[in-house]
Amino acid sequence: MKTLISASRPAAVFRFSPRPCPPSYCRGCFHWPTGKSHVHDWPCSRRCVDICRVQLVHSVARVRQAFGKLLKTIPLDVALSNHRHSEIQEISLAIRRHMGRAPSSTFHPQDFSDLIGFILYGALHRGGKEPWLECLFHSCQRLERREGAAVPRPLLKSEAVLWQWAVWEAAQFTVLSKLRTPLGRAQDTFQTIEGMIRSLATHSASPEQELSQWSSGEGDEGHHSSQLRLTLLLQFLENLEKLMYNAYEGCANALTAPPKGIRTFFYTNRQTCQDWLTRIRLALMRVGLLSGQPAVTVRHGFDLLAEMRNSSAQGAEMEAPITMLVEALCELRCPEAIQGLAAWSSSVAGRGLGWVSSVALQAEGRFEKAAQEYQEQLCSITGLDCCIKGFDRSLLKVSTANSGSPKHVGNGDSRKTVLMKPSDSSPEVLNFLANKACECYVALCDWPSVQEWQASVTVLRKSPNGSAIHLKTDFNYIRALSSFEDGDFTECREQLDLLPGDDFGLLNSSSRDKLDVKRLLPAALSPDPMELQKAIEVQLLRSAVGVITAATANHEQEEKGVLASENVVRYLKQTGHIALGPLRLSTLTLSGTLPTVSTLQLHCATALENSLSCQLGPEDCLIPLYSRALSACKQQDIWPWLQALRYTTFQRELFLRLRGSAVPVDTHLMELCLTAVKFARKRGNVALATRLLGRCSDAPPGGGSGDGQGVRHLFTRLSLEGAVGEKWGPELEIEKAKVLFAAGQSAVAMEMLSSCALAYCHSGKCERAAGRALLTLCKWLLADWKDLTPQLKQVAKRGPSGLPPLSRNVAALLELPLLEDQDAPRITTETTVSVGVGEPDYVLGQLYQLSTIQAPEVAKSWAALASWAYRWGRKVVDNASQGEGVPLLPGEKQEVEELLPACTTDEDKETIFGILGQAMCRPAGIQDEDMALQSEEDEEDDMVDVIWRQLVGSCPWLSEVEEGVTEGLIRAWRRVVDRIFSLYQVSCRAYFTFLKLNAGQVPMDEDDPKLLLRNPDGKQSSDDVIVMATLRLLRLLVKHAGELREGLELGLASTPTAPWRGIIPQLFSRLNHPEAYIRHSICSLLCRVAHDSPHLVLYPAIVGSISLGGEAQAAGNKLPSALPTLLGNIQGEALCGGGSEVASQESGRGEELGPCSSQDQAMMQDCYSKIVDKLSSANPTMVLQVQMLVGELRRVTLLWDELWLGVLQQQHVQVPRRIQQLEGRGQEGAEQQHAPQGGEGGHHAGEALRPHAAGGVRAGACSQHHGHARRDAPRSLVPGELRRGHRPRPGEAEEPAQSRQPHQQLGALQADDAESAAEGPEAHQLPAAAG
Repeated sequence: MKTLISASRPAAVFRFSPRPCPPSYCRGCFHWPTGKSHVHDWPCSRRCVDICRVQLVHSVARVRQAFGKLLKTIPLDVALSNHRHSEIQEISLAIRRHMGRAPSSTFHPQDFSDLIGFILYGALHRGGKEPWLECLFHSCQRLERREGAAVPRPLLKSEAVLWQWAVWEAAQFTVLSKLRTPLGRAQDTFQTIEGMIRSLATHSASPEQELSQWSSGEGDEGHHSSQLRLTLLLQFLENLEKLMYNAYEGCANALTAPPKGIRTFFYTNRQTCQDWLTRIRLALMRVGLLSGQPAVTVRHGFDLLAEMRNSSAQGAEMEAPITMLVEALCELRCPEAIQGLAAWSSSVAGRGLGWVSSVALQAEGRFEKAAQEYQEQLCSITGLDCCIKGFDRSLLKVSTANSGSPKHVGNGDSRKTVLMKPSDSSPEVLNFLANKACECYVALCDWPSVQEWQASVTVLRKSPNGSAIHLKTDFNYIRALSSFEDGDFTECREQLDLLPGDDFGLLNSSSRDKLDVKRLLPAALSPDPMELQKAIEVQLLRSAVGVITAATANHEQEEKGVLASENVVRYLKQTGHIALGPLRLSTLTLSGTLPTVSTLQLHCATALENSLSCQLGPEDCLIPLYSRALSACKQQDIWPWLQALRYTTFQRELFLRLRGSAVPVDTHLMELCLTAVKFARKRGNVALATRLLGRCSDAPPGGGSGDGQGVRHLFTRLSLEGAVGEKWGPELEIEKAKVLFAAGQSAVAMEMLSSCALAYCHSGKCERAAGRALLTLCKWLLADWKDLTPQLKQVAKRGPSGLPPLSRNVAALLELPLLEDQDAPRITTETTVSVGVGEPDYVLGQLYQLSTIQAPEVAKSWAALASWAYRWGRKVVDNASQGEGVPLLPGEKQEVEELLPACTTDEDKETIFGILGQAMCRPAGIQDEDMALQSEEDEEDDMVDVIWRQLVGSCPWLSEVEEGVTEGLIRAWRRVVDRIFSLYQVSCRAYFTFLKLNAGQVPMDEDDPKLLLRNPDGKQSSDDVIVMATLRLLRLLVKHAGELREGLELGLASTPTAPWRGIIPQLFSRLNHPEAYIRHSICSLLCRVAHDSPHLVLYPAIVGSISLGGEAQAAGNKLPSALPTLLGNIQGEALCGGGSEVASQESGRGEELGPCSSQDQAMMQDCYSKIVDKLSSANPTMVLQVQMLVGELRRVTLLWDELWLGVLQQQHVQVPRRIQQLEGRGQEGAEQQHAPQGGEGGHHAGEALRPHAAGGVRAGACSQHHGHARRDAPRSLVPGELRRGHRPRPGEAEEPAQSRQPHQQLGALQADDAESAAEGPEAHQLPAAAG
């Protein structure tokens, strides 16, 4: 075997793996233990699933068998998880590459005849030792074309690639031969294919009509061949439609255009081809449902509805395709698409379909509510009461929004049904609704309801409208399942004898020759995958009953029992081999996931085989379906859990008979049962969850009233004992309370859950369960907040002893001693109620805090606590900042009174108390730009000065008190501020802990059985919760950095980098924070992110460093950054040349602000440089390449005319003010000129006026210079040349002054203006044209 595997798996198969597989997975002995402790390496486990899927369709049978054995050992939560399969994607890409190539014209009529003969009639015309499909592929290849083969050589052993290639080549041959094939002329080809499609569609509508060409085969492989042929037929038609469309319409780039003659032929006969496709689409929809490919039905259904709408078809004609389309979407689990289809049908087709919402419920997994609505729809359509009693309807929250449904009054048997007027509906819809209701009961494994529904349908069929109803369910099969789950194996055997298949007595025969394991399936079996699944399930039931018979015979006749056991083992091996067929078919159709039911049936057969062989221990014979599959497998069907429960329960009975003990099976059975309860409850199947909870205990079910109180009494008797109870008892108690809450018994559920949480907290053993119970209790309290607020107020006030049970339990929880870290901030009345938090919210916060103390490893507890503290902390801080502050505590008042003089009046005391209760923090609406102007060193001192000024302003005599009194008052105010910000401190610490838990930095005990839903990836929360946590922490950094310095500094230093990757732009925007330690902390965090994920930080860091540095480095040359230099020159020079007092003041103010802006730029540049240096130390080549890219982008995007526009826009703000100053100075000069004065004085007045006149003509001088520049502009200033970044080449003459860069031109203009001003105003008269 080892030699076989090493030779059959090419090295190229493993090239997709990020790391090599362990040798234990790749050696010839595929015995992989199925216990929990052996499956933690998820990447390698998924890798094994990918390889097994591809090798299951290998052309060599022994390779398929070997990898089938390996797949049986992989846990179901890994095999069924939704993830991308790299090998399947590689096969799909290879097929797409082949489809995009030009036709090779090497596929001959004989090849087409062989392939289409196999697809339509199952005939094989080629024989030999080698696989005929592989020989067909190689016979169509040519030597000159092998070099550019689209299919990689390692994939040529995969039947998935070969079948896809053969079907594509057959469709291409049909188009290239203008539809003239070995089947006949074009009409003959169409008619042959259409006849086969219609015969299959007829069989789908009437299952009793057998198909000899599709339902029979030689042995069990013949049934797999029939399903394969049906799949290939649908694929052939899809390829044919694509190629015909490409021939008469054309395709942009996906497919190559056929020759001109082919295009002309199909363009001429386009309408004929489209009419043929329209004619067979309805039949193709039925065949898609028959073959188990609902996606095919959806595609043809949407095309058919579009064509029917364009042809103005009536609403009644659309009912049949809409019904099949809804059924296909239900199989695909698409409830939103079903609701959209109902809306489209009502608005466009004018056909309101009220029953579509019931199908959407079934697609969502809400089978109980869907079954009830199906019955109500049937009652509404037929006018007869066909509803069954079924499960307890009082457990369902029945919606009565549908006006066309019958209304039930009362509970249980006393209900009354108000019948509506019968509505018009097709018989196909009636049959559809009746079968869908039966499917819901089968999915719930509610066998009594299935049989009761059969009786109701029998009565319904006697009515005129119900004659077309035919249930597809085999009720002998249903009765066999029911008796098997009840443990009545004799009755089960009798029912199995009524089903088609091999003789059941051969299993227990002592002869080895009578049982033919190659023919276990019925001789005539429909190609429907559901029929094959039912046949495999029947084989599992027969083998299980045979195992029990053999186990009983071992005690009576030793030799005969051994022979019977060997027959059952052979039977189970063949059953597992048959179950591999649907898995192989999923790979041939390039499906994204393995089929759930078939994969589970394969593992069930293997588990029963291992249990009977007695070669492995009980813990290695379990069905590998664990609770983590609840989060790993996104399935909406509870059937896998119920099936696993069925056979695990049988294993327990078997081990008790064979070995006398079944402890490992008991533990696994309890895990499966509780997980199934959780799954059913989340989908709203409350009655099923209640029934499953009743199976979790050996206590007798007892009598119940059938309502919520009966369920409460039933749950009260449920309990677990021994090792199983110690391990799963807490989970059982929590699930009981959750099911009661889902059933509408909220008060009883909260009372039960609070009692459980209190018991777990007192015991100190089930901390995680206690934390989860407290979180759930808080969620339920919020759901009924208005009704429970009075009780919570009594709990906060430690009210009278006569409290309700829920209030007593909550009060006892709040009195528990806190064993948390003493240095951590706590939630107390001083930090909550005294600052404005409501008493009920205070109780809620303490429960959140208790959940984090009980289960510190649960991230959800920390997130809930942080969210509560942040929400109330924001309200408290905003109220204290903008309102009247917070009242001082009695101890704080006493301390302040001791500091004040004895003669202080009560009015002054109250004034001082009110001022000290204010938090002088930043308002909530302040902008970051305003915040950046505040000085880091003086912020706290400014707040102290504001408080002291308020105190002195209200009480002037405080300015004369001693320094000790002043310091004491300030200390008291700071303690009040700490109390106001205490909730923010709790939120800050909780959010940082939450981020650490999600990054997997907190060690967790992987062997702890209480980790029911542990995620192997280490991430416990969704991305939106993580992003919200990081954004809130960032807001605390910006708004309240000074008050929360200690918590933020420690948290940012130790926080993991993974949660912060989603807000990288926000982190860069905070590098200009005025607090030095915040800038340093964010810079350090970005440096760590750059080390872990450099691609997220690289581009913004380099752009920021280049922009702040003023120059970019690209290709080893320094490129001038024109805009910062230009703006600097503009800001550094006075516009009017100085001389005025206002200009001097503005210049002085600019000099005052200039160093501050320069200092901020230097600090940000230092942060960016640290990040770039960190990146350069890891990968300098990458940094240089990105710097080159950024430099080139700046060079080609920032144009000179844009620079000029920026400068003019910046200076345009100052122009009106300068003009106003100029007019004022001119008016003053005119007044001085007309005033009577001496000659000397007038001379001085003229001298005083001259500088302002010179400044007044400056604008004209600038305009004159610009006018010359416009008339004599060189070629380099043409806009087109500017966009190409023209520069003088070596050897060319230097550009004239007008073509210099903008900042150089402006400097020259200002110098010319200064010289002109010295000459006098006469030299600045503008020509008329220039004006």
